[in-house]
Amino acid sequence: MIQKISLLETLIGKTLNLTTLDGRDITIHVTDIVTPCYQKVVYGDVVPLSKDPSKGEKFIIKFDVMF
Repeated sequence: MIQKISLLETLIGKTLNLTTLDGRDITIHVTDIVTPCYQKVVYGDVVPLSKDPSKGEKFIIKFDVMF
């Protein structure tokens, strides 16, 4: 996923409200300083496995910094 983020949000953090592939709403807090090449990796049930929905794959968020 690519998430647009403002220059101010790269410094102070941002809360992302996302909808998963199976329709659930999740909240991800980004508290690190975001650089143009920064990627946030979220583990868990964000992307459920089709064979076993109780387990999940990693979910990578790339940031597009708007100057």
